[in-house]
Amino acid sequence: AFAANHLGRLWVGGNLNDPHRLYYSTQSNHLELSATGAGDAGTLSVYPGAAQKLVGASSFKGFLVAFKYPRGVYYVDSRSPTIASWRVDQINDQVGAAGPYAFTIVENDIMFLDTSGSFHLLSIVTEESKQTSNISQIADMTQWFRDNVNMSLLNNARMVYYPQKREVHCAVAAVGSTVNNLRVIVDLNAQEPRFRVSDKDGCGAMWIRTNSDNLDEIAVGDSSGFVYRLDQAEKSIDGTGYESIFRTPFTDMSFVDPSLAVIEKNFG
Repeated sequence: AFAANHLGRLWVGGNLNDPHRLYYSTQSNHLELSATGAGDAGTLSVYPGAAQKLVGASSFKGFLVAFKYPRGVYYVDSRSPTIASWRVDQINDQVGAAGPYAFTIVENDIMFLDTSGSFHLLSIVTEESKQTSNISQIADMTQWFRDNVNMSLLNNARMVYYPQKREVHCAVAAVGSTVNNLRVIVDLNAQEPRFRVSDKDGCGAMWIRTNSDNLDEIAVGDSSGFVYRLDQAEKSIDGTGYESIFRTPFTDMSFVDPSLAVIEKNFG
């Protein structure tokens, strides 16, 4: 199940008996949903013949963006004061979200993780766009997910945007793990996104908190009940250091000249 606050109403979904339906509350009381028969609460059916189910939603630029599993992205336009004028539009049927927390608002966009382990930007996910929305192909991260991530638990992925560093952090479970113990970080400071991976902390839960300096920072909670503040000056865990490795990527140098991709190269 999932929930989102949108235009003064609580919107919920994930009902197994009706997996393509959104339920919205009254504006005066978020506890008053359509099941209670209260006020102007009600429901919307979202393309019931498409995909398996609704999996998440987020309020964005006046619309409710609804994601389906395994594919489907929709705009719910509820801006009109007349409920009968509300409408649902499908904007893509080729990609969807991996789970109810597998997306995050990034400044003027939404980044989300699909069921194959690829990252996408909502701004590019339109039927008319000729540009691929898959930003993972820059570093072949989709293949990395298949090799290193427990894909059967991708629906448990957690994503947050860390504005202090302009990074998206995505927590997933490593191969052989049943809990989220890897963070894939998407660095948005360069012209093209850059990726790195951390296995330092468990990430069953992940959120942004405001510290004593009134700055945002990432906090995570692990499966043992411990909460950690990340991105701290002290590079240790309870006084114990940890290993940090930097590696340059494997490349055929085709980004310099496409012809180099098929040429044997020797570097001294």
